[in-house]
Amino acid sequence: MAPLAYFITNWRVLHGVTGGPAVLAIFVYWLIPESPKWLHASGRHEEAEKVTIRIAKVNGKSHRVANE
Repeated sequence: MAPLAYFITNWRVLHGVTGGPAVLAIFVYWLIPESPKWLHASGRHEEAEKVTIRIAKVNGKSHRVANE
């Protein structure tokens, strides 16, 4: 933060520059799905399967179910 503070002398602007990414992270929370590992541990197996299928599609891989 020291190099930023050297070049941005107005404290209000410095506060906005350093705090801005944190505000954006709040909105990204709803876009990123929960971890399939966490969902399985929580007993939410169907949701974990859906997330895994979505991840496989995004990665261009085929998804196959282990127990079929």
